[in-house]
Amino acid sequence: MENNINPEDQSEHYFYRPLQVFEADLKYSRKISFAFLFLVILSLLFFVFDENWCTSKNMLSILVFSIGLIPLMRWFYIGDLWSFPVFELFSLFVGVWFGLSSLLINDRISAISVDQREGALEIVLGGLLMSFFSYFKIAPFFFGSKRQAKIKSNISPKFLLRNSWIVVLLLLFYRIAFSSYGEQITFIEQPLLALGTFSFVFIYADFILRGEKKIENYVALIGLVFSQLLIGFSSGLLAEMAEVLILFGLVYLNIKKKVLFKTLFFCLFIFFLLNPLKKEMRSLTWSGSQKLNVVEKAQIFGGVIARNLSSSDFLDSRNEIVSRVDYTKTLGQVMAESPANVPYFLGGTYLPLLTVWIPRFLWPDKPTPAIGNEWAHYYGLVDTNDFTTSYNLCWLIEFYINFGVWGVLVGMFFCGFFFWVLKKILCSSPDVTLLEYSVAVTLLWRIWFAEGNFALEFGGVIIGSITLFIYFKALRFFERVKS
Repeated sequence: MENNINPEDQSEHYFYRPLQVFEADLKYSRKISFAFLFLVILSLLFFVFDENWCTSKNMLSILVFSIGLIPLMRWFYIGDLWSFPVFELFSLFVGVWFGLSSLLINDRISAISVDQREGALEIVLGGLLMSFFSYFKIAPFFFGSKRQAKIKSNISPKFLLRNSWIVVLLLLFYRIAFSSYGEQITFIEQPLLALGTFSFVFIYADFILRGEKKIENYVALIGLVFSQLLIGFSSGLLAEMAEVLILFGLVYLNIKKKVLFKTLFFCLFIFFLLNPLKKEMRSLTWSGSQKLNVVEKAQIFGGVIARNLSSSDFLDSRNEIVSRVDYTKTLGQVMAESPANVPYFLGGTYLPLLTVWIPRFLWPDKPTPAIGNEWAHYYGLVDTNDFTTSYNLCWLIEFYINFGVWGVLVGMFFCGFFFWVLKKILCSSPDVTLLEYSVAVTLLWRIWFAEGNFALEFGGVIIGSITLFIYFKALRFFERVKS
């Protein structure tokens, strides 16, 4: 990497330095690790001393939840806070969406029996342990000596920052002008999202590292975050709002080595507040007969909130919220149907991986993946006449519908393996630079939340890698022309 800069120019000098500008406080990180441990022990004591709750289903739920927490607890304990915790978050996702949700669900209103839930939890536990074995033992054995890939870029930091703002503004324009009306320009959406994520991370990390407390910097950053939250709010997709806030908090954690607890609690509050209302919101704004802009949708959603704040149904919405993240229920339903009534897909859901990297301008008629609706029809999860609803196909469930129990065990084994390799290549070195960190977060960010089907999420890694490669080459070319 060329480093022909003026040493006194701080705005460019930090661009090439490792992100360990802020040292991790090991005592602080270990306190958080022990807090997680205390949470698990408290849960165990609470349920063990209640004979009505001391059931095999609840014990399995606690086991899945507590084991899912272990990688994140370890990450905090060893003070590895500079690296992006992709496997740690993936494991937490499994622990919460399968273990904790099963613990909190009311068995009387569950769509599956207790026995079905226990069988599903046993498979989840086996898959989780297989991913641990692969991540902590097998992958390091084969690739332990591999070094992180270093990105050599001759792009001026100021030029890259300026273009990052341009990309973010283009993404906001696209989402307001097209996505908010339910329209898409398919061949540019995924590359633009990858560039948008990179640009947002780069801008925010640059803001933290530079430490310039100028009012215009704060106003610009707050405006950027608020715009993205407004778009997510108006869409009725709570995950979009949570995504912005969680990404915001994770970047801060990696660089400052501190947890934004207020942001975390705010995310939880927003989720619990808005989740019971999203169906009404979508019914009012997703109609194809009307074209509403972002502000009009936000106004409608605000009215929905105002009408429902005092509703007893709204205040007692725990079961609906827990049901939203209860993937053990879906796995149990799938296990009841396959292979007895619905044959295994035998890898059919992974076929888009063969073509996802082909740009649409080269293949205009490339099929649009509709697996989210198709698989749900096979298992009776959506109405027979409903061809628009997309039902999330979580990775672990996708492993099962393709190859059964062995699919879950082997699939989770390879998840642990690939997560370790990706992290080793992208962000395993403490001397990671701002540019390398931003690239790593862009490629790893979406795959830890394994709620969408595997081909779509890992296809995003492929598309993101190609997009960033072309983007950096183009920036370097235009900067040379400008010079």
